[in-house]
Amino acid sequence: MNELFVLMKKDLRLLISESYFPIVILAIVALSGVAAFSAATDYSFFIQDPPMTLSIADKELKQLMCLLDFWKMVIPIEVLILLMVSSLTLSMEKENGMLRFILAYGKNRSLIFISKSLVVAMVSLIAVLIPALAFLLGIYTMGQEVLIDAGLMLASAAFPLLIMLSVSMLGILISSLSKKRHTAVIIAVMAFLVITGAYTSALEGGMIDASLEYHQEHIDQFMTNADARMLFPEDKKLMLLLNPLLMQEGLLHVLNLTGGEMNLAYVEAFAFYDEATDASIGIIMASSLFLMGYVSFMRYGKR
Repeated sequence: MNELFVLMKKDLRLLISESYFPIVILAIVALSGVAAFSAATDYSFFIQDPPMTLSIADKELKQLMCLLDFWKMVIPIEVLILLMVSSLTLSMEKENGMLRFILAYGKNRSLIFISKSLVVAMVSLIAVLIPALAFLLGIYTMGQEVLIDAGLMLASAAFPLLIMLSVSMLGILISSLSKKRHTAVIIAVMAFLVITGAYTSALEGGMIDASLEYHQEHIDQFMTNADARMLFPEDKKLMLLLNPLLMQEGLLHVLNLTGGEMNLAYVEAFAFYDEATDASIGIIMASSLFLMGYVSFMRYGKR
């Protein structure tokens, strides 16, 4: 265990000393600030010029919807940032020869990989906590009362964290397979484009296909959430199941914005699974990508 702590301290020092690390933190802070300002402005305008007399429940519901929009603005950019950062964890040390040097001294390969993964997981946690704090500050600085309690705010950060952990483990897998850092970053950017493009395409395309099939038999009725789940194409459902962005739907459950089974189905509030299933998918995805990266790294230099 002591060797793991030593490796983690070394990896943390290396990460902090990298020229890109302050830029990454500043980018996350700036992104969080812009998204928080947008969400807080939306909420403030709603309160100042309401369409009707507002109760506390109405205000809280609007704040929850602003929080959902806030996370949906932050998550895709942070996915790109963390994919790029994690893709450099091993590839940089491969390129400059440091990794081969460390392995030549008989350091435990497993601990080296676990250390890298834990450091990246710490960055993922920071990348989620900064936006959560920024949202609360945004609402507060607009002179509005924060109606979301601390427990719910932290709970809303759980699914973004699972997304960040999954893409970080994907980045480490990419890093373990790449010999050059530039190659790793390019692959990471391509992975980001595939993840975001496939998610949007599969979800929106699947909803359209389900709606078309539904209206072949029900001309004058609207498709409900239950109908959409039943008619959603299996191939597109599989595409979503393999995509880390699917865990965004966990936010809908945490914030209680999914609606009932008989509510009208629409993309922004549609969820396939319940909260526990979404969390399980996230844990399994992150663990699977970790194991794939581990197996790849254990083979490094032995081929």
